[in-house]
Amino acid sequence: MNKKDQWTNEVLNSLDGIQKAVPDDALLSRVMSQISENSLMPKWKIGVAAVAAAMLIALNIYALNINDQQTQNQTSSEYISLSNDLSIYQ
Repeated sequence: MNKKDQWTNEVLNSLDGIQKAVPDDALLSRVMSQISENSLMPKWKIGVAAVAAAMLIALNIYALNINDQQTQNQTSSEYISLSNDLSIYQ
């Protein structure tokens, strides 16, 4: 086993035997009660977030469509000008 593997094993095994931290019962019950009281988000905030996300997605789709149309128009106009300039059979 090389030094790097040995060091890795020593680091991984260094936590063996450590005891889990146990909070005070009064503190734990107080924290858990605050978590349960504040865990629900008001429905209107969820609605606002959903509407904002939908508007952002719609705006992105609109911007992508406009960009795609401009690219297609530019490509087709360049193709037409190239085909008019290359008069091979005259």
